[in-house]
This record gives sequence, C-alpha cells and structure tokens, in this order.
Amino acid sequence: MKMSHKATAEFDLEKGYWVLYDGIMDIETNFSLMGMDGNKRTEFKLTPEK
Repeated sequence: MKMSHKATAEFDLEKGYWVLYDGIMDIETNFSLMGMDGNKRTEFKLTPEK
C-alpha cells in the first residue's frame, strides 16, 4: 500500500483558526477485501463560515 498527502494551508495565529486548506490524499493498494482493490483519491477543502 502506498499513501501520499499533499496540502496547502494557512492558519491565522491571532484568531486561532484555519483560513485556507486545500489537500489531496492518494491511496494505492493491491489489498483485496471482498474483491475490491485499486486507487482512491480524496480531496480536502476548507468551507468558510458565513
């Protein structure tokens, strides 16, 4: 199994919260659990509060 995570983020130290976060996690596997295997990509994005 191979896993990678790449992200760009910005944290406001004065306010104590994340301002920006964009990330991608890739998982490559040949492990078979009930016949399912392959690659998976998950995108992480920060949704700003309104």
